Amino acid sequence: MTDEQQRATTEVASQTPEHSAAPDVPQPKTSLSINEAEVKRWITSEPNPQFQEIKQKLVDNLALVPHEVFLSALKRCVSTLNEKIQGSDYVVLWDSKPHSSKRWVYEQAQPELTTQPVQETYFGVYDAMEDFESFREILDKGVDTFVVMDDAIYSGEQFRNATLKKLIEVYKKFGYYPSRFPKILLVAPYSTRTFQTNEVTQAAQEQGILTLLTEQTMPTLNDVLSPAERQAIQERGGTLDLPEDAKERGMLDPNDNQVFFGATLTAFDHRVADAHSFCEPLAYRLGVQTDKPYADSTTSYFDKEEQEYKAYQTKRLQKAEEIRAQKTT
Repeated sequence: MTDEQQRATTEVASQTPEHSAAPDVPQPKTSLSINEAEVKRWITSEPNPQFQEIKQKLVDNLALVPHEVFLSALKRCVSTLNEKIQGSDYVVLWDSKPHSSKRWVYEQAQPELTTQPVQETYFGVYDAMEDFESFREILDKGVDTFVVMDDAIYSGEQFRNATLKKLIEVYKKFGYYPSRFPKILLVAPYSTRTFQTNEVTQAAQEQGILTLLTEQTMPTLNDVLSPAERQAIQERGGTLDLPEDAKERGMLDPNDNQVFFGATLTAFDHRVADAHSFCEPLAYRLGVQTDKPYADSTTSYFDKEEQEYKAYQTKRLQKAEEIRAQKTT
């Protein structure tokens, strides 16, 4: 590395939120399990034979991933990432807010990285363009490679809007695109065929903008259920249970028992995703639930990230205020 490149790397690193390695990354406190007695009662008490088969099929395809299995899959993905990075400068992008899965996954993968990133930063779709002035300094140094880590990619809508499209927007705004474009390596041990075959995903891969590093394909209800079975659920009002058998959750959402066919049947010891990513009516009925360790406010990890994010936000807001002041003078 030349002296000029070394100076550039040092300057880029100075833009990152103050951050230290996290050996105390919180782990799941329990392993997911289901109430076998409730499963049996739920299926055998169903008066409709077709729905007995549907419910049994959903239970048979339920995948509760132990944390050690998830970590092993993550480690293999990171090994592939190391081969692709091979000493190149890159930036790690987290969620736009703290206490989310992307940073938590990264913190567990970080010791396995053979080349450390020149920066780790929060990045989000809701930021105004002027908020990316500091981020622009990364691009000015010639860094075009970005790594995003997460536990799983479901529909991929959040990734496409908050990362893929936003990065391209930033490149266009600052005049880099199309002569330069971002190269995103998405590390997600688990992903759906829905995301893998999405036309935006595939186009980004063909253009060299996106590389997906994944281990396991999570089937959705669209994959598991036949058209006739999906139609039967729709005819029942989009629910697995008859109205008199549906559990009352005490929520304001009138659709809390609705089945979303794009959801998966895969859950992790550290997270059971929302209704558009995991079959929530099934989770609720069978007691598949867990607390997110990265959102546990009693941990030192939570406190550390809280402090770092506040410091990051202060710098970002100060920069945005300076830009607004310059525009008015």
